[in-house]
Amino acid sequence: MVNPRQRRKQRAGHVRRQTRKQARETKRKRKEGKKVANVIPEITRVWDRKKGVKANMAAIGLVSDPNVDLYGDKDRMHQVKIDASNVRYDIVEMLEREAAKNKAYKAYSSRGEVLFVQRCLQTHGSDYTTMARDIKLNTHQHTPAQLRKKVEKYLYTLQVMVQTSRERKQKEEEEEE
Repeated sequence: MVNPRQRRKQRAGHVRRQTRKQARETKRKRKEGKKVANVIPEITRVWDRKKGVKANMAAIGLVSDPNVDLYGDKDRMHQVKIDASNVRYDIVEMLEREAAKNKAYKAYSSRGEVLFVQRCLQTHGSDYTTMARDIKLNTHQHTPAQLRKKVEKYLYTLQVMVQTSRERKQKEEEEEE
């Protein structure tokens, strides 16, 4: 007779053990290691697959962990020293140029948030502490600092909306002429 628990396992699609062939295949894949993504071709060209991530990044002139101390502070546990003779300045400069191209993302207020902030500003003005204490309006119990950030975000959203509407009007006027 079979134990009911064992029968339940079989019915539930219990995971079976790997075969020897499957185990060999997973071991081979693990040994090969992960391939470097072709995100930046300059880095893939310089990347040495025999070295680890830290060694490759140090050879390029970069730090693999941005939280480590570069200047030898004794309070930090990890210290990294980069040999200046091996640094690839061309790659570092290219990465800095790419980073400078990207703009920081600025969040916009949603419609519900715009309505909430407008009601708060109409009733309380710019007094964030009374906004925070108003239980009827501030049902989510936002703190004064959170409300201040929401108002700043709302004002930025309004500014962007006004700017885009002006640009649209100018384009329409140019098309009519």
